[in-house]
Amino acid sequence: MSVDIPDGYEPEPGDNAFATLVGPFFQKTEEHGVRFLFNAGEKHRNPRGVVHGGMLVTFMDNLLAHTIVHVIGDVRKATMSLSCDFVGPAYPGQRMEGWGEVTRATRSVVFARGSITADGATVVTGSGVWKLLGNAG
Repeated sequence: MSVDIPDGYEPEPGDNAFATLVGPFFQKTEEHGVRFLFNAGEKHRNPRGVVHGGMLVTFMDNLLAHTIVHVIGDVRKATMSLSCDFVGPAYPGQRMEGWGEVTRATRSVVFARGSITADGATVVTGSGVWKLLGNAG
């Protein structure tokens, strides 16, 4: 599969072996946050021919975790809870774009929510809670 990436997107930073396996993922910093992208391929489909829900949840977890880094800084964290609602189908060959926002941050946990589109149509919405574990590195 050729990787068609729009202007402004760069490979996702960091050393995430699982994201490398299922990706590649890309991100673009904008004035009000960060956008994320991956091009769905045949490796992402389930037996019914749509993008596997597990792939979309993986992408949501990843994009919300990176949104948290963008908003509060590079801290170690762990996903405590992640809820996703599937609101439409996604297919191999479509561009998946996601955005997230931090809705609340305390000293010990961060709440975030986001959305994923397939060629512009919303396919997943999600929200989660991340436990802050301390400074990265």
